[in-house]
Amino acid sequence: MYELTYNTNHFRSLMRTCNTGVIITNSTGYIIDMNQKAFELLELREEDCIGSHFFDILDFSLNPKDSISLSESMNAYPLLVRTKKYKKFKYVFCIDLVQNSTNSTSFDTIITFYPSQSDTTPQSNFMASYTFDSIIKSSYHMKQVERISKVATRTSSNVLIYGESGTGKELIAHAIHNESNRRKGPFVALNCGAIPAGLIESELFGYEGGTFTGARSTGQMGKIEMASGGTLFLDEIGNMPLHMQVILLRFLETREVLRLGGKNPKKVDIRVIAATNVDLKKAITENTFREDLFYRLNVFTINVPPLRERKEDIKILVNHFISQINERENLNVTGVDKTVLELFMEYNWPGNIRELENIVEWCVNMADDKIIRLKDLPNDFIKSFLSKKMEKSDPILEKRILNTTLSNVNGNVNKASALLGVSRRTLYRKFEKYDIDPSNFRNQSS
Repeated sequence: MYELTYNTNHFRSLMRTCNTGVIITNSTGYIIDMNQKAFELLELREEDCIGSHFFDILDFSLNPKDSISLSESMNAYPLLVRTKKYKKFKYVFCIDLVQNSTNSTSFDTIITFYPSQSDTTPQSNFMASYTFDSIIKSSYHMKQVERISKVATRTSSNVLIYGESGTGKELIAHAIHNESNRRKGPFVALNCGAIPAGLIESELFGYEGGTFTGARSTGQMGKIEMASGGTLFLDEIGNMPLHMQVILLRFLETREVLRLGGKNPKKVDIRVIAATNVDLKKAITENTFREDLFYRLNVFTINVPPLRERKEDIKILVNHFISQINERENLNVTGVDKTVLELFMEYNWPGNIRELENIVEWCVNMADDKIIRLKDLPNDFIKSFLSKKMEKSDPILEKRILNTTLSNVNGNVNKASALLGVSRRTLYRKFEKYDIDPSNFRNQSS
């Protein structure tokens, strides 16, 4: 705890011209003063803040294991913070407890802060957003993934996460970081497949000023240095160029970073979590991935199953996405029709959770009542999936699809044919098979 005495009037005159935001609270956390820069950065008015409690106007992005108190110093401990009113994210950098010179028994709290380098959200590359509570699951497979991942939080070993695109590998990396003893450090992510081969080295290791044409004169820190004290997440590691694999392997062996154009290597303390949708053992046999790097990364392995192998999770994921979209778009969809849910359970979801979320978002926006129905599904989804399933699925589901479709189109066979992506002749054959009369559905509301 800092017990520094300061002259209140002198300090307040200095804070008026300060280029960083400054907030002063009394010993109980109520705001007694702020400078103009603080109002500007937080986009709040004086009447919103003065006299309010510090935690009534600001939200902190914290791990549940962490806490923040204005009764103790938090010097040089960066925290992502946002105003409750506008949800703008900033970094609070320094919270100091100081003794008020006008009252020797009174302690005020001085909070100085500055904006992040860009408009940032919890999904930024410098703070892990998700915890294990963020993993929506009910299946045995995903509970096993969580169990293994929690074991990984107790070690400092490198982690390799396998899984198809869209299965949530990055979410698991976030959760491991946030549960580990590195959670107060940065979480820095780099997508190895999204950066041109010629730039990935400077992205990882940084460069000194003037190293190449277009380089900043002051140089630039690489992602490895940025992650010092925390976690470096290397997504799509299987797509890393071979020459970079050699350089990364050397770093993992020495834990020293040498910037491009630099002369003095620097020791860096980071944990590496890598993820891939590539079969790295196969890549090794094809000479596209180094075996020695594989064994450096593959200390702790986590396999994330595709959605088609964890279909027990579909219903709770659908409800979760509906709730999220309702809140974001101010909508009021309450669920899905039984037929739609059965179709979701039948579908193989090649795009995994990401594809499911996209479909649900479309449906929530298209639904004209509180329930997502067959008519609300995207046409591409229907034509690529339902028509095939009508030829192969069980009679009960097939008949329900036909009845639901006819109800949605008021018995119009042309519309039903277009919606299902099958010919009129095929439909009439199905109607005869199941003793369905389209005229019974006419003049019904959809």
